[in-house]
Amino acid sequence: MYLLIGPMHLEDLWEAAQGGLEHTTTALWENIFAEVFPFKKYSVASQQPPTADVNDKRRIDLVVRPLGNRRPRAVLFMEANKSRVVAAAIDECERQALTACWGYLLEYNVPAVWAMTCVGSKARLRVCQHPGNSKGQLLGPDTSR
Repeated sequence: MYLLIGPMHLEDLWEAAQGGLEHTTTALWENIFAEVFPFKKYSVASQQPPTADVNDKRRIDLVVRPLGNRRPRAVLFMEANKSRVVAAAIDECERQALTACWGYLLEYNVPAVWAMTCVGSKARLRVCQHPGNSKGQLLGPDTSR
């Protein structure tokens, strides 16, 4: 895959993400997003709340929003975990991402948003629709475990 073996800085970050620390996982994906989402068209911001509620203390590891809209609409919420975790920690990471998406969907009344959960360099994507769809739609094989 180009992104992981192309630019040298991504190769270094990929290696670091194998070491088991959550911040190295986030750094890897933040830099991959910088390659995928052009900075003149998208904002990739860390530690953002999923809603505009001032009492919402939760923060999402990375949020991708297109620029140029009066009300910036998120397109992707990413939650990261370190590379060496037990299944329960992966489940909790996925729960955090999905509940953030559902809170966002309800507040902004948008049809869908992406949830991405990462464990080291492995990722899982779901497109989340209104909570009537209890699990979201999983894209690709389960490679997070």
